[in-house]
Amino acid sequence: MTLGPQPGWSDETAQADAPADPAVPMRGWASRPLGPSAEAPPNSHTMAVEPEPGPAPVAPSRLQTLSTTGWLLLGTVAVVLAVMTFAIPLWTSARSTPRVVLLGSGSSLSVLIQSGDARVVIAAGNDPAAFGRAFGQATALAGGRIDVLIIGATGQDLAVPVDLTRGNDVRRVVRLGSPHPGRETGDLPPGLPQIPPLARIDVAPGLTATIETLEIPTPNPDLPGDFDLAWRARIRYGAAMVLVLSDAKYAGEFAPLDAHAVLVAASDDDLGALLPGPAGALIVNAEDVDGSEIRSGLPPLLTAEFPTIRVHSGTAVTLLLTDAGAELPLDEVVLIRPMTEGVPT
Repeated sequence: MTLGPQPGWSDETAQADAPADPAVPMRGWASRPLGPSAEAPPNSHTMAVEPEPGPAPVAPSRLQTLSTTGWLLLGTVAVVLAVMTFAIPLWTSARSTPRVVLLGSGSSLSVLIQSGDARVVIAAGNDPAAFGRAFGQATALAGGRIDVLIIGATGQDLAVPVDLTRGNDVRRVVRLGSPHPGRETGDLPPGLPQIPPLARIDVAPGLTATIETLEIPTPNPDLPGDFDLAWRARIRYGAAMVLVLSDAKYAGEFAPLDAHAVLVAASDDDLGALLPGPAGALIVNAEDVDGSEIRSGLPPLLTAEFPTIRVHSGTAVTLLLTDAGAELPLDEVVLIRPMTEGVPT
């Protein structure tokens, strides 16, 4: 399924020789039955004719055994080389395709932006084990390295990024927003650099991620200066755009976009602020949103079936980015219709 600038989607067993019937002599000179010669006098004793013993079987010499083993080894090497000749280029080509991978991380979705060997991760969620399973699924055979880790969370959602900072596979760590009063954790490395409220990351040639960050004040007399951290990432390649929102309820806090895009709600089940909108597909965290909530949140006047994906904790959903648009994994897509007078269609 490909989403481009315009709405739409491409959606013989060999049988063993049977023993000869002894009543039917086999034809051919070598199979003629042996009997008394017509010129010999009759004899009451029949002479049994036995075949002369042939040469004794010769055991294969050590040289012959080594020769056979050598040929087997050469054959195996040839097969392996043939597989590598075709498989490695295909695997390399697949890895070089720009992609956005949504990683089920428990209470939120984390985002892997990848092209070739370049990897940027926006991390959030309360389940490091689930993130590890999803990330391992997305990066199988390619190792667990992360070039840039962006911490996009506060409170319990810091569990995943904190766990990642303890490993040895992260080259650089930055954060979205300033340290949060009361919802910060001392397990984060001190002095992490904070990226600007509007920042653009060039992940690879033609693949960019523009991240907008908002600190939305909340009335909390017990925590002066308390705020909710909200962010939106616009990931572009060619005609493809994936728009990721940290929290669906804050969709209206950002400037509207006219571009056709795949919308991703990393957390929260308030889809009213997210839809209607210029969307080609909707992807949500399955821990927050079920199918009926998506259906009820769709615009009532929507007539076409709408592609949706729910990302479950510990799983990875990959969107391939091409010049024609974003390709959705068809085995994950569910086409739904909005509610009509309370009755799903």
